Amino acid sequence: MGYDANGNLKSTQYTRSSNFVATYSNYNADNEPTGATSTGSYAGQPTSGSATYAYDADGNLTSITNGSDGRGALSYAQTHSYNNANQDVSGTGTASGSTQSYSYGYTGIGQTERTTNNGTSTVYTGLGLSTEKTGGTTYEYVRCSCGLLNSERTSAGKVYYYLFNGQGSIVGMTDSAGNLVASYDYDPLGSISGSNVQSGIVNPWQYAGGYYDSTTGLTKFGIRYYDPIFGRWTQRTPIGGTLQETPKANPYEYAENDLVNYVGPHGTTPTVIGDVLACIGGIAADHQAY
Repeated sequence: MGYDANGNLKSTQYTRSSNFVATYSNYNADNEPTGATSTGSYAGQPTSGSATYAYDADGNLTSITNGSDGRGALSYAQTHSYNNANQDVSGTGTASGSTQSYSYGYTGIGQTERTTNNGTSTVYTGLGLSTEKTGGTTYEYVRCSCGLLNSERTSAGKVYYYLFNGQGSIVGMTDSAGNLVASYDYDPLGSISGSNVQSGIVNPWQYAGGYYDSTTGLTKFGIRYYDPIFGRWTQRTPIGGTLQETPKANPYEYAENDLVNYVGPHGTTPTVIGDVLACIGGIAADHQAY
């Protein structure tokens, strides 16, 4: 991977399965990508072709044309609309001729209910997404006191436990008997490069413990969305009440472009991976107690 002086990703190359090269050569004066090209193919990366990107005056991603959702072919498109608070309120995602739409309704600080075209609704608490209902099944996500995922419990009475790597990414799930029911591999920027998931398992949590949005191919961390193709946020860093939250030269930069030592679970400032490991250790101790 290569970066320019402002921390923008300029190129990626993968040789695990074939020679895939992506070039991100077009950025505007606000460090917003406007185009990308690629050759070859690789799991979780776009195939040969080009893509264009557009942003609004507040720096929010509004569209991708002929882009990739991080899961497959380059023939892909998405749109996003925002309210006055720069919250993503609606949009669409199109792949292989099929279009899905979504909408968000915000009911208070940290409280969001989302409805998609397949009838999924979600409820958030202070620690993050708490429940999700799809069709006739409700999924409850149990977290430890630090906010890291512990387990998934379904209205059908099933319980699944999460397995993590050092970044806090979900690398597997087990059932209540300890049997492995799902496993995931990731590329360096967070796209799924391989998975083995048993039929009937529903899991939206993936890279660094973020929520993978299948409609857009983006991953939600706290208040912002992460693009695993560019390895960056889709919105500018919010200005908070501390110097640590003051935007840098590149307000889209994720985890200071140091994905070995930092993650961005809250959508604001980076978190040292050591803090995530401490939380994972606490979850492991809880599991052993049962």
